Amino acid sequence: MSEAPVPCCLAIDTALNSCNAAVFRMTDPPRSHVKREKMVRGHAERLVPMINDLLDEAGLAYGDLTHIAVTVGPGAFTGLRIGLSTARALGVALKCPVCGFSTLESIYRDFMNQRERNKAPGQLDVLVLLDSKRADLYVQAFPSGGPAGPSGTVRIADLPEYLASAGISVREEGLIILGDASARLDGTPYATFCISGYETPDPAALSRYAFFSAGEGSANPAVLKAEPQYLRGADVSSPSRLPRKIEE
Repeated sequence: MSEAPVPCCLAIDTALNSCNAAVFRMTDPPRSHVKREKMVRGHAERLVPMINDLLDEAGLAYGDLTHIAVTVGPGAFTGLRIGLSTARALGVALKCPVCGFSTLESIYRDFMNQRERNKAPGQLDVLVLLDSKRADLYVQAFPSGGPAGPSGTVRIADLPEYLASAGISVREEGLIILGDASARLDGTPYATFCISGYETPDPAALSRYAFFSAGEGSANPAVLKAEPQYLRGADVSSPSRLPRKIEE
């Protein structure tokens, strides 16, 4: 009798300025394999070869995958489409479930999991800020261990009002700011609250969490449909010049 396949989850993240993938295997002990590359462009050319390398390193074939997870945004318009289209195509081809996860909440969860592993005391108010490449920032607040509301956008000048609405007070201790928008906060009172190392989601952590969450489905509010979470439309504009009319 052949052995039952070992459940494993592939996680994909191309929402921000990196191309990330990881595989979590439910072996004894559980194992993770990770690939991460910083990049602003080129996700489409790099993602599938990265997954191939990842599976080779783990000694797996595509047919061994039982779950697929992908970040759904907010993030770069093109990057999100690349990650989602790849995840959906693999899900259809392999007949395995595909679930989505918020970019902002994934970063927050990475930080909190690290605190739990280090047995850090006390509760914190956490703010995740991502650079939208425009005047505002992508934002989500997590006061004292839970989201204050859905993700959104905020201008730096409006942060005091946003924090107050989320029930977060700015004080010397108790506020942590995560995400890749820290450079945008230089010279502001918020710069001292920023910590590095959490600029993008950790694909290894995402693959583990997605594996154990997949069975919960809609019962877990963190598990989303594999659909893009756009907080604004695509960055396109109409041509500044009207088309020329050719007289007959």
